[in-house]
Amino acid sequence: MSDTDPGPDVIIIGSGPAGVSAAWPLLEAGLAVLMVDQGRTAKPDAIAAEGGSLHDLRTGDGGQWKRFLGEDFSALVPRGLVSPKLKVPGQQYVFDGFHTAYGLRTDNFHAVGSLARGGLSNVWGAGAYVYDDDDLADFPIARSDLAASAAVVARRIGLSGSRDDDMAAFYGDDMPLQPALELDARAEKLLQAYARRKPALNTDQFQLGRARNAVLSQPLGARGACGYDDMCLWGCSRGAIYNAAQELVELKKQPHFTYRSGLLVRSIEGGANSYAVVCAAADQRPVRFRSKTVVLAAGTIGSTVLALRHLRHFDRDIPLYSNPTLAVPLVLPGFLGGVLPRKNFSLGQLGFRLRTAELTDAYAHGVLFAASGLPASAFIGQIPLSRPAAIRLFRALQPALLIANCFLPGRFSRNFLKVSDPAATGGVAISGGYQPGLDKVIKSTTRAMTRHFRKLGAYAVPGGARASEPGADIHYAGTLPMRADGTGSSAAPHTSSLGELAGSPGLYVVDGAVLNQVAAKNPTFSIMANADRIARQIARRLKA
Repeated sequence: MSDTDPGPDVIIIGSGPAGVSAAWPLLEAGLAVLMVDQGRTAKPDAIAAEGGSLHDLRTGDGGQWKRFLGEDFSALVPRGLVSPKLKVPGQQYVFDGFHTAYGLRTDNFHAVGSLARGGLSNVWGAGAYVYDDDDLADFPIARSDLAASAAVVARRIGLSGSRDDDMAAFYGDDMPLQPALELDARAEKLLQAYARRKPALNTDQFQLGRARNAVLSQPLGARGACGYDDMCLWGCSRGAIYNAAQELVELKKQPHFTYRSGLLVRSIEGGANSYAVVCAAADQRPVRFRSKTVVLAAGTIGSTVLALRHLRHFDRDIPLYSNPTLAVPLVLPGFLGGVLPRKNFSLGQLGFRLRTAELTDAYAHGVLFAASGLPASAFIGQIPLSRPAAIRLFRALQPALLIANCFLPGRFSRNFLKVSDPAATGGVAISGGYQPGLDKVIKSTTRAMTRHFRKLGAYAVPGGARASEPGADIHYAGTLPMRADGTGSSAAPHTSSLGELAGSPGLYVVDGAVLNQVAAKNPTFSIMANADRIARQIARRLKA
């Protein structure tokens, strides 16, 4: 494309959930959209076998070790207390090359990003929640500003859940929903116990209900409904779990949409509604695209790096928020020594909200997962026994286990990101940490969780609670926060209430970077709704 070519109406950098959510409103307005990213894809043999369940593979596939452990046994390599999804051999393409691409160095921070088509939605947990007015208290927007866009996104991607239990309002009871997914027997028993004991429980402090998932219980378009094959972690052959890469198939059918993959965006040059997006091809050949309007949707880390390079905001720390996370294995004694289910859904079964004395003005939010679809290696290394003894114990416990994954508000994190001048090192440094006093919050949260679940007949495994390393939650936000128009320190990078980067008219940010804070809910769905909201305003401006 020549420098005299005006280019498309809008360039979107990134093909993850935020990028595709921004693309649709722009295309509906008749605008020409170019989406650029590296777009890495899985190897064909890494895709889940059509119709194959986890049980079928475990009992009938002689080569299963390659899928579950990797030909190089990479799944067994200790990586600290991280999500099992980060260890799946067939999903490593999602993470490959990210640190190298940005020259990323970390200190006490587990940084995760993606150069893959669809971004991190290839491996997400699919929890889909709308931020409410409490979550948005520090934002220049309210829940009502997101409502219409959230409904649009929900209809487009498909959400399953309940709108009449104790978690419905917390998750957003005005969303279009498919029926809730079938519950695992352990989760069903726990929810029944909650219903029976609810009159005696303090529901101001503890609430339990069905999880809200971007997973289909009914077919939608080309995607099939959940088949309960327990392959959620390893790859859903039906497409029931939402992945932004699925939408690229439909986007590429649109006459005004162009997708260019195999390109790593290095910088954004120009300004004031005249931008050049400078990319590097696989052979390092420079490729440039021009447009008056550019939308950054490269993930919080990627978008922040590109924005700070554009602003030449170098060698200064900026806050990066993430969710402190703890995992607590729960045992339901009636299932001990039983058999694993042949059919199951291994993402979020139930959700819960928790308040404690240390969280009077906030909350902890958790999701309960069945353990049947999780790899034994995720647990055995954490059991303080010999490996043979740990394996025997885990096999006895697994049919009785639910895993409670609990998130705390991002305000308890203390992380910083810094970009160096490309003329010098050009690298990116992230240092991680937690605010003073978090240990007390984690202890009180763990005690409260174990107490409430014990009342329902689920018992925490002694010594099993584990807090994650900063960043292991992969919920990053707050580096380019939205400010009410005309406010904010000129020295601190920020965006307007419409995601426009301060001092850079026509350059917008639509991913987690613009969230002022990260609540204890997974932010992905709210990011998608916000991207849709911003894109509709961009379309109005460009069509005016």
